[in-house]
Amino acid sequence: MRKIFTKMAVTVLGLGSVLTFAQKNDLGAWYMYFGNNKISKKLNWHNEIQYRNFDAVGDLEQLLIRTGIGYDLTENNNNVLLGYGFILSQPYVNGEKKKILSTEFSSSLLPNRSSDVSIFSTVTVWKNVSWKMISE
Repeated sequence: MRKIFTKMAVTVLGLGSVLTFAQKNDLGAWYMYFGNNKISKKLNWHNEIQYRNFDAVGDLEQLLIRTGIGYDLTENNNNVLLGYGFILSQPYVNGEKKKILSTEFSSSLLPNRSSDVSIFSTVTVWKNVSWKMISE
């Protein structure tokens, strides 16, 4: 009797978890990678990829790829960065066009330290080089 009850409980719980994924879901995802590689004592190479989805995987909303060369102004990581960004945006609504943005950017990383907590502020200026609309 106990084995039958255990099998029934596992079956009901297993079906319940499958049925919850059958419902309409507004779950999205935003995957990010940030890299910073030293070139010399003062220079570094910044690289970044951000991948956003309407659902968890497979339904692209936006792809952002940025890379640039950074220069450390001080040893405390006051850094200025010049680079290039590529952004591909997919439409939210059918009938809208895809958008591709090529851009130059400059960024400054400013540390704010107080006792045990380190907080960094970033100021970024984008210069749009070109927008391209693509029909599906």
